[in-house]
Amino acid sequence: MEIANAKIDLRGVVPGTPGWEAARAAVTASMVAHGFVIVAHGDELGPDLQSAVFARALPELFALPPEAKQRAAPADAGVLTTGYVGHVHGMAWESLRVVDPTDAAGVRRVADLLWPEGNAEFCETMVSFAKTVLKLQETVEALTLEGLGVRAESIRAHMGTLGYGVRLAHYGAPLDTETCVSLPAHCDNSMDTAVVQHEVEGLESIYSNFGHKHLCAIRD
Repeated sequence: MEIANAKIDLRGVVPGTPGWEAARAAVTASMVAHGFVIVAHGDELGPDLQSAVFARALPELFALPPEAKQRAAPADAGVLTTGYVGHVHGMAWESLRVVDPTDAAGVRRVADLLWPEGNAEFCETMVSFAKTVLKLQETVEALTLEGLGVRAESIRAHMGTLGYGVRLAHYGAPLDTETCVSLPAHCDNSMDTAVVQHEVEGLESIYSNFGHKHLCAIRD
């Protein structure tokens, strides 16, 4: 499915303005029709932050030995959505999930396990990135729920029950050279998922009316 046409510009969109109403209609229509929306971001997730994340923080993280990543974020047995996951048969992919990534103290605790000598720059980058993406994700969710007719007080109550995590992922060259798929089709077990890609258009979304999850893809 070609998803580029669903791109929606959320720069400068705030509640109570005509821009909000137009964005609400566009986001809701995309979610209902496709189950996902692609949003354009502003300077908040600009080149400097993207470079800090993708050119420095993630290469530093994934250069560490697996034992360090497992120690910092132990995964539940057989569950690919928790902690550190790597060396999965048939997949050129590894990832590490940080819980409550907007909590500076919590991120620092994880970083101290990864780098016993500390890595303040990694912590600052992750917290800044998480706060920026979370703001965009909450905007998309609020627009969608409003567009579906959910009352404001119910939206606020719903938002207050949610917890968040950021999953940092590294994809190698696909092992299956025929399909060129690095990670098999799957469904996230979350209310919605925000995806930030870097210098690659590798994301594909499969939509079905049964058991569908919402996806928010963030691009320049």
